[in-house]
Amino acid sequence: MKPFSSIQKNRRTGDGSFPVVDCNYHSLGFGDFNTRCAKIQRPSFSTISRDYFAAEAPSNFVIESVVFGVIALAAVPAIVDCARALFEFVRAIGVA
Repeated sequence: MKPFSSIQKNRRTGDGSFPVVDCNYHSLGFGDFNTRCAKIQRPSFSTISRDYFAAEAPSNFVIESVVFGVIALAAVPAIVDCARALFEFVRAIGVA
């Protein structure tokens, strides 16, 4: 429903700085309706969740597990070095 507008010059000043806008809206008749007005049924949140966990979640879990394993392996040398240094410190102060 687009407005039909006719713009005229301002009658007081005649310079057209403030145009008068006349909008005429026409309502639709029953014959002008179509199915575009009908709402499309959207999937529910549980359906979206079920589809995600069935299809995408397993592959994401595998990728995240591999990344976690790489990070854990990168931390192992630092932990071993810290344990070695702690052992040498305890031996140096003569506790053990």
